Amino acid sequence: MQYRPEIDGLRAVAVIAVMLFHAGFPGFSGGFVGVDVFFVISGYLITGIILNDLANERFSLARFYERRARRILPALFVVLTVTLAYAWWWLPPDALAELGRGLVSTTTFWSNVLFWLDSGYFDTAAELKPLLHTWSLAVEEQYYLLFPLLMLVVYRAGTRLWLVLGVLLALSLGWAQWAAYRAPAAAFFLLPSRVWELAIGALTALLLHRVPDWPGRTRLAPLAGLLGLGLIVFAVHVYDATTPFPSLYALAPTLGTALIILAGRDSSLACRLLASRPLVTIGLVSYSTYLWHQPIFALFRHTAPTPPSLPVMAGLCVLAIALGGLSWRYVEQPFRSARHTPGRPALLLAVAVGSTLLSTGLVINHLQGVPARLQEIAFDYRQYDPNNEALQLESWEVLRTLSQDPDYDVADNAYDQQLWFDTTDPRRKVLIVGNSHAKDLFNIFHFSKRISANYQLARYGAQLHMLADTSDRFYHSANYQAADIVVLATRYDQDDVDTLPKVINNLQQNGKRVVVVKNIFEFRLFGTRTLIDTEMQRIAHDINLRLLSPEKVTTHINKRYYQEFVEHHIARTELPSLNKRITAIANATGAILLDRMDYICERDKSLCHAIDSDYRKFFYDYGHHTLAGSAFFAQRVDAIDWFRTP
Repeated sequence: MQYRPEIDGLRAVAVIAVMLFHAGFPGFSGGFVGVDVFFVISGYLITGIILNDLANERFSLARFYERRARRILPALFVVLTVTLAYAWWWLPPDALAELGRGLVSTTTFWSNVLFWLDSGYFDTAAELKPLLHTWSLAVEEQYYLLFPLLMLVVYRAGTRLWLVLGVLLALSLGWAQWAAYRAPAAAFFLLPSRVWELAIGALTALLLHRVPDWPGRTRLAPLAGLLGLGLIVFAVHVYDATTPFPSLYALAPTLGTALIILAGRDSSLACRLLASRPLVTIGLVSYSTYLWHQPIFALFRHTAPTPPSLPVMAGLCVLAIALGGLSWRYVEQPFRSARHTPGRPALLLAVAVGSTLLSTGLVINHLQGVPARLQEIAFDYRQYDPNNEALQLESWEVLRTLSQDPDYDVADNAYDQQLWFDTTDPRRKVLIVGNSHAKDLFNIFHFSKRISANYQLARYGAQLHMLADTSDRFYHSANYQAADIVVLATRYDQDDVDTLPKVINNLQQNGKRVVVVKNIFEFRLFGTRTLIDTEMQRIAHDINLRLLSPEKVTTHINKRYYQEFVEHHIARTELPSLNKRITAIANATGAILLDRMDYICERDKSLCHAIDSDYRKFFYDYGHHTLAGSAFFAQRVDAIDWFRTP
């Protein structure tokens, strides 16, 4: 096929859009559509190559797959090897185990299935997965495995290829539209809902193969090129994580790409812009750049003491392009030429490296991230536990022991309908109502000496907006009937706040004293890891910090949490407005208002308590307390007399 520089320019647009999206740059919320641009280009180029070979009777499946392997594998294996080497030293066991699974799925071109089963592309944890981007390589390789066979059969059978491609496109697009709303993760990651994008490229190649100078090309090409580029820019700027994808919305970047290809070189302003030297240069190294960018971003986020700023992310983008250039020059180019790397030695090398990466990934995953490798670091972890899932489970022990129900959970517990209070006990009866945050507050009150001495305790698991209806079984529960004080402690959403006045009124009408506990401040998470975990990892790898005493390490982390608190880096941006409304409602209704940050933080000391000198964590996520945290905060609650009721 004739070289078309504007297609390399399109590649540059695609990879820049993806990088700036992953880097978090404003205006690139839809940068993920760069992958869709790549899919159309791939469908166009592969179909064009196969059509030319079939027309000249020189098509060979073996040669096709060899060319694909030479194009894909060398740079991929280099990036995987470097990523593994860096991760071995820096990543904690859970993250390294996840990388091990990624190595296995990537080397077998099955990573799209792994990430579909694991989580979504737009999840918080996604930005910490070094190999997340390899899902698109898996989709392309799965397509490449099947499509040449289909073309060969259709060509030899004399069937009209455009008709077969059209049927595939319609079926795949129909499935993508349906799945984007009902199974979004599957729609995003899996081949059936992506085939239509590659088919658009294939149909474009078929059209230009049969009708190189399509009717009206000279007159319409400039408009087609500009319209195509405009559609891509529109999608990059307007789409975001809430856009159902790849549904009909994906027609904008895919048809836009097809229009640019159809416009033809030098025939439109858009194509001339795309054929400019800077874009063509980036486009030439776009594959390697794409491979490098996500590991660089993810590993930096894993190891940086604070989330990287936009200038830092811009620098990492430049680094990815630079490494992409080196990979293109010294890895891609030599291996793409059979003259420099003959077939048999290249095949043996690919099998050897691929097998090594595959087996290494299996071993790392089997050994759960090889925690023994960290023992070489001269750092005493004391009682630090990185397993947040286990800490979460442990935080339910008090209530599960009390209820003798191993499945006692957030809500809908049969035990909540029973009477917990001793009616002969003169102490006032406090019922804590809400979701998992009500569990945390119950644990604190349970461990509090002052509160336990003056109050009886019970909990009722519920979502607060459900209590606006007085027919809810909550109002008929034995604990509610007996309670003197009802404490509302939950993670309020908009529905909860909207119905809060009604709920408070219902409680007050029944003679209950109402205490409203505001939403807790939400500290950032790094995937499944807390800010504590990232700081502990940093300390373990920083020689100067490693020499600090446990007390100074504790102070360092607790002050880091206070910095996070005062700078208002919160996961839920609506939190301040919700708390403002909660405060106004409590004041208007005469309910007692409590702020949990009063016992978590000591503002005069510029610290928020997150860990003790034995490195026991007080949070297992953005704000839920560990059991050790609840015990510690019980002392804080007593010390500042936090729970006061008239």
